[in-house]
Amino acid sequence: MPHTPAARQVPRDDLRKLLVHGMPAGTPEAALRGLLPAGAPALQGLELAPGAGRRATLVFAHAGDANAAFALLQAG
Repeated sequence: MPHTPAARQVPRDDLRKLLVHGMPAGTPEAALRGLLPAGAPALQGLELAPGAGRRATLVFAHAGDANAAFALLQAG
């Protein structure tokens, strides 16, 4: 049976982002940037959750870079 696409689509720009969650409050930005292993695509930006929450978003140039970074993180 063919898969039916979801009615709600992710905005194209969001496909280039990876959410980091469950980090200790007050984690420094340098530590977040250091999460990626050697050889990972370069970050284009970092979006911190409002109120210094336990989430941040790593922003890449395009979805392919985000997918490559995620694959490297999974291979860990």
